[in-house]
Amino acid sequence: MQKRVTSRINSIVIIVMCLVSIVLVGSSAAMLTGYSKTLHSGAEILGLVYSKQTSDDFTKAMNSYRTRSETFAENLMETPIQSIDELTHSIGRVNKQAQFKEIMFIRYFRDGVEYSLGDREFDMTKESKSVLVGARTGETFCAGVVEDYNQSISAVAYCVPIKNCPYADCIVLYYPTGPFFELVTPSEDSEKYSQLTTICSAEGEIVSIVYKNKNGAFEVQQHNNIYEILKARINDKKTIDNMRTLVSDGSSGSFSVKIAGDDNVVSVLGISEHGTSPFSVVAVYKSNDVYSAAYSTVSTVLAELAIFFVMLIFAAIYFIISFRASEMRMRHIREYNEDIGCPTRVKFERVGAEILRQNFGSQFAVIVVDIRHFDYMTDQMGNEKMIEELRRMKEFYSRFLQVHETYGYAGNGRFLLLLHYRDDTALGERLKALTTYLGISKVTASGERITLSAYGGIYKTSGDRETTVERMVERAISAANATSYPFDFDSFRVYNERLHSRNAMNEYIEVNMQKALDDNLFKVFYQPKYNIEGDRPDGCEALVRWYNPDTDEYMQPNIFLPLFEQNRFIVKLDKYVYEQVCKYIANTVAEHRQLYPISVNVSRITASEPDFVPYYIAIKEKYNVADNYLTIEFTESFAFEDYERLRETVSTLHKNGFRCSIDDFGSGFSSYNILKELPMDEIKLDRFFIVKGFSEDRDLKVLSSVIRLGRELNMKVTQEGVETIDQMMLLKKLGCNVIQGYYYSKPLVQGDYDDFLTRKFML
Repeated sequence: MQKRVTSRINSIVIIVMCLVSIVLVGSSAAMLTGYSKTLHSGAEILGLVYSKQTSDDFTKAMNSYRTRSETFAENLMETPIQSIDELTHSIGRVNKQAQFKEIMFIRYFRDGVEYSLGDREFDMTKESKSVLVGARTGETFCAGVVEDYNQSISAVAYCVPIKNCPYADCIVLYYPTGPFFELVTPSEDSEKYSQLTTICSAEGEIVSIVYKNKNGAFEVQQHNNIYEILKARINDKKTIDNMRTLVSDGSSGSFSVKIAGDDNVVSVLGISEHGTSPFSVVAVYKSNDVYSAAYSTVSTVLAELAIFFVMLIFAAIYFIISFRASEMRMRHIREYNEDIGCPTRVKFERVGAEILRQNFGSQFAVIVVDIRHFDYMTDQMGNEKMIEELRRMKEFYSRFLQVHETYGYAGNGRFLLLLHYRDDTALGERLKALTTYLGISKVTASGERITLSAYGGIYKTSGDRETTVERMVERAISAANATSYPFDFDSFRVYNERLHSRNAMNEYIEVNMQKALDDNLFKVFYQPKYNIEGDRPDGCEALVRWYNPDTDEYMQPNIFLPLFEQNRFIVKLDKYVYEQVCKYIANTVAEHRQLYPISVNVSRITASEPDFVPYYIAIKEKYNVADNYLTIEFTESFAFEDYERLRETVSTLHKNGFRCSIDDFGSGFSSYNILKELPMDEIKLDRFFIVKGFSEDRDLKVLSSVIRLGRELNMKVTQEGVETIDQMMLLKKLGCNVIQGYYYSKPLVQGDYDDFLTRKFML
């Protein structure tokens, strides 16, 4: 009897729930039908409004480059041009002016034929059609973004007519795309609501991504075609064709479309610059974001449906909860590290697999982050302090993650991350943030300060469906442990074909290194240093790059220097660079030009050679280099290895007119021992001193104390890696003597370095 009553009650409940659901669905359908047209129309209008600032900013950018191009033409014709050589010389003269420094290369037209500088006829079949059209207009014309196959780069081209010149009818100025598009910033509303805001060429090629929402709804890169990206999501040929017409004509309009089941607005705004329309702004907005007021009604309907849904499944939830609770307790034990409050590798692999499954078309990287010398660091800091540090790292990673990313802790100082990335540059910036966070000194159990540092491995998924996340982690670990292979991102190695072919690369380097040295393919760059205390140049640091004439590119030092240290070829290279510097100093003196001191790096291998000091003294004397114009920079790691030997070396160098410096000071854990044991003339502070840590107050105190200590020990204090005026002003305020970094100048080849000194200080 009781069962029948219960069954009847259950039946009545089901009937009531069905009636309620019918009413709710009916009222919802009526409301949605009434508001549908209003929602779409309002959202379309607001989509155009939100994109307007992007269009206006870009118009200003185009006008700015137009004015700059016309000014170039005016400056070119300041004096009459009587020959082709004079034309080439004038173009070079104007191009050296500071306001035109961004121009990458220049060509000109005469009688309908295009020429490179020096009157070399250019293959016009390789030229963009828009450039050829612009050259015939007789007016300043923006040809848009063109692919220059001769230079193998993308550029923004401006065609400018030249009047009263028998050797050129028009010049074409090619600007880098980066600075051109950096002038465009999204409006506050556009940034807030945009799923994707791009600038496209008349053919629909994406030439700049102004803003992409963090939810990663659209995975695009520059030079993708906007129609191809939207076609798969919109699946409406008529809408795509209408978009194509607007973009091609430089017109404006907007469309309501469905993307992944959601209402969206696609807006198109033509960008006009004095009659030409090489670009359009194409933006995608979610309708309920840009027209939230009207969509509140939809939210009400959804709330009603949610109530019904809760009522319908309440009974099922009741029975599931107890089962799930037990299961979750067991899972929690497997998937959660209680010591540091972090998911374990088990959970990382489970959650990571689900993320990859749901985002198959996106680019992800499985990253292993290891603390260097973890066991030794734990002994130095004490287990409790290390656990506290791991907890801080966990908190940092949890805040660091974006949507559809995860992390975990695998034990022994190893964290696992699954990060989404757009390209290698974006991935590199995120990895830099990871390592920068660790690069803060810690207090050991004995009261000393040490610095933790990270290294790791990366496995790029690239749509890999076959490999399990567990296997991806193992491959990332193998990349991290491939110590003979150079890092791809500072302290991280990528598991890929290059890792498998590293022996081939090493063989190439070893086979060609002596020939490269004989052929002078190792080029010395000079990075200027600036004395902010005395407002004057303070010399420079000599750096080395390996030039490849076949590709016209330089091999970065991190690729070949580690191998050179292993095979001891670094000794020959160090001596070669040092002699090139001495030759440069001798030539500077012979030509009666202003001479400034130069710092030369010495590897620990070279500094350990028995003939190191005699050789460097002999070369100095051979080129008659005056005392105190050469500074030998030793690495902090070498200093830590043998204080007594380095002390004797420094003493001998001092007696023979050299100055001595410790490079990357603070990057290791022996900094104060170096100050105590070695009579150095200069300390070069590692960049981490000016990188923001978790506390700006602590950052300032650490930096201030190191600078003050260096000055009290009568050492010149030089800060490396200075990139902003704020950093420079802070260092000047704290009493730092010298700065070096991209704020002042990047590394320069010899001629450019001489020009830099002349231009900056001798005019």
